[in-house]
Amino acid sequence: VQGNVYSSKHLELASKSRVEGNVFYTLIEMSAGAEVNGGLTHLTEAGAMATLDSATTLDVGSMGVGLTAKVD
Repeated sequence: VQGNVYSSKHLELASKSRVEGNVFYTLIEMSAGAEVNGGLTHLTEAGAMATLDSATTLDVGSMGVGLTAKVD
């Protein structure tokens, strides 16, 4: 992914995941080999929902991930 990622719940980055940007999360799980080239910022659940409510969101449930995330 190129850009910032916002997660309202559990975010799981698999071993071949690459994020070129900042990750804002409430709960994150990273497998060995996952890469984030940017910052990691923890959000409260309320803060995450406020962030997602104010922006266009992407439902990534169809990708096998149980969360709603926003990608800049």
